[in-house]
Amino acid sequence: MIESAKKVFFVSLIRLVAPGEMTQLLVAILVAVLALVYQLVANPFKRATDNFLALLGGIAYVFLLLGSLMLRLYSISNELGDQLSLQLQEAFSVPGVPVTILLLVGTLTSIAFATAVLLREALRDWRQPKLRYKDSGVPVLLPLPSGSTHHLFISHIWTTGQDQARVLQSRLQAIVPGLLVWLVCRCTTRTLD
Repeated sequence: MIESAKKVFFVSLIRLVAPGEMTQLLVAILVAVLALVYQLVANPFKRATDNFLALLGGIAYVFLLLGSLMLRLYSISNELGDQLSLQLQEAFSVPGVPVTILLLVGTLTSIAFATAVLLREALRDWRQPKLRYKDSGVPVLLPLPSGSTHHLFISHIWTTGQDQARVLQSRLQAIVPGLLVWLVCRCTTRTLD
């Protein structure tokens, strides 16, 4: 939900905040930094690579907004030109071409990292053995019987079998994608006489 809210904010709601003014960029930077901090603290995705990609995307977005702020300052200083004192001209002086090159390099680097992680995950998934039909080599997709919510269940005792049951569940789901496994804990209680 937070990721969807962030997308809605950056795609549409930010347009309502002081359109065309510096305040709009500052609010966008603040929200992007807060989203990046949330990503760092929460690690909301199950897979570490998904968290890494989200973190990389957040960092690239913050840098993109900071670069936009710098280019906006450059544009303002060029528009005002001689109206500014020499001290203010030096303060607002931002080299436009190097900033643009830096933004392009940062964006291309994040795309390269994302592509490398995607290729690594695809290779890892391709190497993972899958249950396949012998004749066709097509991976087995188990249909879910009507009225059922899971394909199978694994029962374990809380004190001794919890870790083994989780490993068994994850390995079965890796071999048969889409397999729904229900873990059932059998808690034992003792009554004192």
